[in-house]
Amino acid sequence: MSTTLSKEQLIQEFAAANERTIEIATEAAQRGITSKQSAWGPREVIAHMAGWEVMATVRIPRIVAGMAPLEEPDEERRAVMNDAINTMIVTMIGDQSLATICGILARRTAQRRTAQDPRRQVLPTRRIHLRTNRRRH
Repeated sequence: MSTTLSKEQLIQEFAAANERTIEIATEAAQRGITSKQSAWGPREVIAHMAGWEVMATVRIPRIVAGMAPLEEPDEERRAVMNDAINTMIVTMIGDQSLATICGILARRTAQRRTAQDPRRQVLPTRRIHLRTNRRRH
């Protein structure tokens, strides 16, 4: 007999799974487990989860609002794109601590828990303006 969960229950289950994964990653790091060559350690796994969570918080509201999901139909091209995104995420964390990265994942998960209404307004894209200190001659 299968059990059907409500959307709220699914979101709660997802959040609980993320919290448990953070606990496991923290315990693994405390035991000295780290990344080795091409194998990810706890920090990289949590960064991967946080990165994809950030992407989901941008994509899912738009999809719910009617945008077609952006998916690559070709399996090889999809794999290359996923590898590129994963590499970018892990590269961008730099030397940040596991605790910092866990905080990013926890905050993004909390945002998903509080933003359950699919009718919420899609936020506009933010633009960053860089100022330069140029001397005028």
